Amino acid sequence: MGWRKLGDERELCSSLDYVLESVQTLKASIQEGRRLDGEDDMEVVRKEMWCRELFWPSSSVPIVGEDAKAALRRMKDAKKLVTILLKSLDDAIRSVAEASAKTCQAAGFALLPDDILALIFDIFIDMCDMPDSYDKFTPLGCSPQILSSVCRRFRNVAMHLPSLWRNISLTFPKKMLLQHKEKCRNPIIHIPPTRDAKCTRANLKMLRVIQPPHQWRELRLHFSNEDHGSKYFHILKRLVHSPFNSLEHLSICNDLASDATRIPAYSIRPLRGHIDVLSSWRMPKLTHLKLQNFIPNGPIHCENVTSLTFHLVNTKDFVGEPELRKLFDSMPKIEFLSLTFDIGANHGTWVFDETLPACNRPVLPNLKHLDLKIEARTPANAIKRFIALIDYQLLIRFSLRFYGDNPPYSDGSTFERLVNALFPFRIPGFNILPTFANVEEFTLRIESFRGSPHFFERIFTSMPNVREISLALLRDSNIAFAEQWTKEGAFRRLRTLRIEVLPMDPRRSSLCLSRFGAFSEKENCNKFRRMEVRNPTQCLLDKEREELRSLL
Repeated sequence: MGWRKLGDERELCSSLDYVLESVQTLKASIQEGRRLDGEDDMEVVRKEMWCRELFWPSSSVPIVGEDAKAALRRMKDAKKLVTILLKSLDDAIRSVAEASAKTCQAAGFALLPDDILALIFDIFIDMCDMPDSYDKFTPLGCSPQILSSVCRRFRNVAMHLPSLWRNISLTFPKKMLLQHKEKCRNPIIHIPPTRDAKCTRANLKMLRVIQPPHQWRELRLHFSNEDHGSKYFHILKRLVHSPFNSLEHLSICNDLASDATRIPAYSIRPLRGHIDVLSSWRMPKLTHLKLQNFIPNGPIHCENVTSLTFHLVNTKDFVGEPELRKLFDSMPKIEFLSLTFDIGANHGTWVFDETLPACNRPVLPNLKHLDLKIEARTPANAIKRFIALIDYQLLIRFSLRFYGDNPPYSDGSTFERLVNALFPFRIPGFNILPTFANVEEFTLRIESFRGSPHFFERIFTSMPNVREISLALLRDSNIAFAEQWTKEGAFRRLRTLRIEVLPMDPRRSSLCLSRFGAFSEKENCNKFRRMEVRNPTQCLLDKEREELRSLL
């Protein structure tokens, strides 16, 4: 054992006897009042356990070399034997745990009172993500139907807990819809996107089956494009006759699903016949609003909204400053604002009408937290116009993400353009407040740019009172925290700095397939037999090796 293998059963039994004798010695010591973790005279003498013959009857007697070798051999053999026993014990524990898991869980659940069981069921339902599957019903992985089918007690609890039945999708079968309607008065309505007009019409019929709109707690309307969306707005216009007195969350998402035959392209605005539907709704209890690729035509009546998410994703549609100002003015109590600008427009197509009367008054007087995501194609003047709408001196928390997958946008000039738009240059010596003077928590995620020290300095010197900074940067990011930054006002109150190194994008790797296109056609390099690559970093090495093998 150790450096020597057990030869036969006799040696194995000898090691077992040795271990058992040592355990008996330990047992005797414990019976005398000693402990393995004891102190001084109360501690078990380990030498007496494992090598008693070497230190008995007197520790002053010299140890004979051959005796020491034999003792070491026995202890090494015993150690390997005990290791094998420990592994077998771990395997036995694992096997028993797996075999008895369901029984133990069932026994544990049986001991829980109903109110605790109800809380667990609520958490279980919250874990369920409603699928945005197109044109078909997808059974849920977490549902009250599953809970109520486990046993009689589960069924009794589930059937008398309205919150478990709160999620209603228009793709549910009618019988299932009616069951949810019976159990929950204030549901969460999910209207998933459809590609087929027939499926959209089927969903519209289900709107007449579920609870009336004034009872809805949440509405999550998701459609593939404005043509499908207009059908929902048409039926909702006919169904809504009173304020949404129960509505707390509203989400409207437009996928802008492409259709090559359609001219003009799909828009982020509702069709002409339904441009005033959202503006006509009264939503006094609404606190959370999400709009993706959708802009209302006029002010909306939801003055108690505290959280707004507004995403423009993969769109070339135009949104002007007056529209954004009108939207923000509708919700003066907003404290949290999440914005995504992923606008496929060049500098020429995103044009603001300079002839319109300018109003430089910032909106959102209660804003405390801004979460801003900017795709590299987004024009700088769009970002600058947005800045005019926000009083950045109010912000306490600021999250910023720059991203862009296309290689033309990963160069330094693009990063500089985006930083210049958000962090204006301050002339030294002038008494001008930093842009983000009151920000205490700052998160920066840069996925496609190495950046430059000068513009990183611009970012951090604009927030002298920041206490917590979280950075997610590329492995080869061009950043160095220079002493000069502190002289310019950076990090004066900094307490916590977190840095995450992002995984390398395969397209940026030195081993990406696009770098070896010459070898992809065998007839051009038919004598190529061997390739060697030495890469000091382990990032994506295995994946890249397999891709190169498949190429070659």
